[in-house]
Amino acid sequence: GWGRRRAAVRATQGRPGQAESRRAAELERFLGRADHLDARGRELVGRLSHRLVAGLLHAPLSTLRDDASGELERAARALFSL
Repeated sequence: GWGRRRAAVRATQGRPGQAESRRAAELERFLGRADHLDARGRELVGRLSHRLVAGLLHAPLSTLRDDASGELERAARALFSL
């Protein structure tokens, strides 16, 4: 029930953090090469990258929250070495 769903979410909380770290590193790398972008362009690219990562993670994390059996949690732990 609820406790299992909370455990599944806790089990995968590291993934968004890792995704955000990767996003930030790639953004920094890209912006280092994008001398032609002004401050507004850099901000927009940053927002785009943030929304992209959040959008990609939303459905899997929502599905894990609704995983009453724990089957998906076990699969996520195995797939992502959690």
